[in-house]
Amino acid sequence: MRTISFSAGAPWRDDAMLAALYVSQALPMGLAWFGLPPWLRAQDVGLEVIGAMMLAVLPWALKFLWAAPVERYCMRRGCRPAISAAQLAAALAYGLLAFVDVAAAPFLGIALLVLLNGLCATQDVATDRYAILRRGAAGAARVNTSRFAGFTIGMLAGGSGLLVTAPHFGWAVFMLACAAWMLGMAVAARRLREPAALSRGDAPAPSRASLRAFLAGRPLALRLLGIAVVFRCAHAIGDGMLKAFWVDHGVTLDQVAALTTLNFTLFGLVGAPLGAWLVARRQASAGSVAVICGGVTALLLGALGLVAHLGIGIRTLPSWDWLYVALPAVQAIVDGASSLAFFTLFMRWSVGTQPGTDFSLFLCAESLGGIVIASLAGLVAANLGYGLHFISGAGLTLLAMLYVWRTLRLIPTIPAGASSGQPSAEASHAVA
Repeated sequence: MRTISFSAGAPWRDDAMLAALYVSQALPMGLAWFGLPPWLRAQDVGLEVIGAMMLAVLPWALKFLWAAPVERYCMRRGCRPAISAAQLAAALAYGLLAFVDVAAAPFLGIALLVLLNGLCATQDVATDRYAILRRGAAGAARVNTSRFAGFTIGMLAGGSGLLVTAPHFGWAVFMLACAAWMLGMAVAARRLREPAALSRGDAPAPSRASLRAFLAGRPLALRLLGIAVVFRCAHAIGDGMLKAFWVDHGVTLDQVAALTTLNFTLFGLVGAPLGAWLVARRQASAGSVAVICGGVTALLLGALGLVAHLGIGIRTLPSWDWLYVALPAVQAIVDGASSLAFFTLFMRWSVGTQPGTDFSLFLCAESLGGIVIASLAGLVAANLGYGLHFISGAGLTLLAMLYVWRTLRLIPTIPAGASSGQPSAEASHAVA
């Protein structure tokens, strides 16, 4: 059977295949995050149950716990069997969901969604290992462009797709369509060519991956993870409170959903490609793009806080209420560019013998950091008000970018290849 390899001959096909794999992985996340809350609310399901639906995405924050065993399997059997097996199991889970009335049995639905997200998070480890081994540090920006595009399309398909199609064709048809997509991707994944594992010097690549190997010989390992925790500080501080601000000032829930979809689309399909273009420029490095765009994101959040605190568009100059749509939209684009650059750094730092495990640690650190920061945002907004909350969030984000900048300046001093997953000399200079 003919295989598809990531080569310079057909880059568009390579990018499309990776993006399609990421679409598959994002479908259940979009279903739980965007689609099911309004779907269940329309069927008079209680808010407590709808809130519990967010537990369905928890595997994405915890996948580092099983990333190393998954990678060890990939080392023995290859990435292709792991990806195909996850797709087939997800297709079965979607098939089961087709026959579950989630409104009548919400906790059974939550259990199946946890399983689905767990399977897709597991596949993500194998997919990232595959992409990093095939593309290396030089292709990190391009891989992450496919990742952002795929996840954006998958999230919207799982969320907005349910809300648009299910009222006309039914819940079961939508779930079976998702199952069919997973089956198709399981077949497509069988056509991938296994990448060769990286090794250090003339030594063979190790047969085991572990979380300990991420820390071993990496003087700045915890500081690098710290970057992952704080780099989206502005988003974590502002996103949830922005939606609450909109609702408190008369924006309807349908309008909030539309604005959220708009900003998410701008983030993944406009901002991320912009970030990839900036990183590809010879004059710019991923580190400089990440920090500069992160700082601009903070300034935009601060500007939003200032106009909210002054009451512009609310108490004074009511015709300027468009600022509360325009500023978050521009922030979403810049945040997308910044996030693409940061993910490029994380992928470059993960190049080595266990890239799936190392990259998973960065992604989980980002998820857990966002959860903690967002959980504190409500307390700050309740005590300071929306305007001062956004302004203080901008200040904290600027401090976070200062921390990132100081850490990036130290990276070239790390010995290249000191341990599994250690940044290479090429990657170190790329972020200097």
